[in-house]
Amino acid sequence: MHATAVTKRKVQLAERAGAFSSDLSSIANIIISAIELTRQIVVGKYGEFQKQIIAYYLSYG
Repeated sequence: MHATAVTKRKVQLAERAGAFSSDLSSIANIIISAIELTRQIVVGKYGEFQKQIIAYYLSYG
């Protein structure tokens, strides 16, 4: 009976470790997505700014 309880406990710990690992992976993915989104916004704004400068030079160049 004791062996069964130990095995059950090991399984619970393994499941928790797996869930924790999965949570960390999810958090990492969220952080990566946020960084990528921020980068796209910055690049997008900078790209828009560049387009305005080019348009200005083409108009008044």
